[in-house]
Amino acid sequence: METELLGAGPLSLLTGPGDFYDRSRLVCRMGRTLYLGGYHHMVGTLLGHPPAFGSKSAMTVDDWARTGPRVL
Repeated sequence: METELLGAGPLSLLTGPGDFYDRSRLVCRMGRTLYLGGYHHMVGTLLGHPPAFGSKSAMTVDDWARTGPRVL
């Protein structure tokens, strides 16, 4: 993700989907569809933009230094 973020120009944050593994295909598909799909739909609607997925995101050091203290 670091290479992608550095090569993406003036972006502050890069995020991607969560990955489900170590379960059956059905359970992984349900996790992607119901859990992540529901998360992106509901939280995205509330925020008015796509949400960052915390465990699969990267932020520049400068942007974290600016916003990090406000993160609970």
